[in-house]
Amino acid sequence: MLGLVGTYFLFRATVSIEPDTPIATSAAINVPFKVTNDSVLPIYSLIASCEINSLRFSGGGGAYRIGLRSDVVEVHKLGPKESSSIMTHAQQILGQTPGESVTGGDIIVTLQFTTSIIHWRLTMKRRFEGRIAEDGKLRWYHKAEKE
Repeated sequence: MLGLVGTYFLFRATVSIEPDTPIATSAAINVPFKVTNDSVLPIYSLIASCEINSLRFSGGGGAYRIGLRSDVVEVHKLGPKESSSIMTHAQQILGQTPGESVTGGDIIVTLQFTTSIIHWRLTMKRRFEGRIAEDGKLRWYHKAEKE
């Protein structure tokens, strides 16, 4: 029995997601993330999506509860310890005046992928908070799911 439990933890699919280097663009929101397969086996059919809980704009306005689907972010295979950058962005968001920039927000990134051995379809969610960093740029930081 102990061997089965040990085998599960050795081969279970684990994926991490971290904010990646921001890219300057005229898009309303431009959120790059680095997804890493921390498992010893590959994962397949990785799809990422982003749900916006809230965004704050430089003009004082904001937007709430918007679902964005990432640009064709399906990664067919992500090998062990391999990473891939995914991008979620929108050119214009309802309630945003042209020329306004995003100054903060709260988003949830959802990853769906298939495991190697049993071919389970797993879903993982991570929440991030955006705020202006010391360098004056919008940065995304991990936030607890229930905050």
